[in-house]
Amino acid sequence: IAVELPIVANLADHVEVAVIALERGVPQATLGGHALRVDHGRAWFEASAFAAKEPCAVPIPGRIECPEIGFAIVAERGTDKTIELDERMGVAFDADRLHFPVMVRPWKRGDVLRPFGIDGHAKVSDLFSDSKVPRAIRSRWPVLMHGDELIWVVGLRRGAWAPLTETTRSVVRFRVEETPRVFAW
Repeated sequence: IAVELPIVANLADHVEVAVIALERGVPQATLGGHALRVDHGRAWFEASAFAAKEPCAVPIPGRIECPEIGFAIVAERGTDKTIELDERMGVAFDADRLHFPVMVRPWKRGDVLRPFGIDGHAKVSDLFSDSKVPRAIRSRWPVLMHGDELIWVVGLRRGAWAPLTETTRSVVRFRVEETPRVFAW
């Protein structure tokens, strides 16, 4: 269901219209050229549709901006084997076990991850549902690839590939850094 909402003059009016859409259970609406989306109890405005980016190499060291999601992926190389306590905000891999370049690409239907510390595979779509990632942004959600192996659903879950061990000499660390969102949740 999509509806056209009246054009309003200021942010307060936009917020009021969004609240009305939430109360009425409208999942999608157009408001002055912006798309209002509602999913998992959250509402946000999209300025325009974003095309999925093609896979690209992650510069190490370096960063890749993901403004449509609201964060950047920062890559660093070093010898510090300190493990991140929150895999959503950062992960570390044994650099000697990775084949470069590590690629970043948008999630695709059917993607699976071998989660770190768990036998078997998990559907990324299930991770999205469990984490309440809105459906409208899933197709743009970045994942890190090591060849054909998905190694990190960025900001959500690390894969089992190239864990740090006692014999690790060189570490590649990826972390999430918040940036201004192109749209707000």
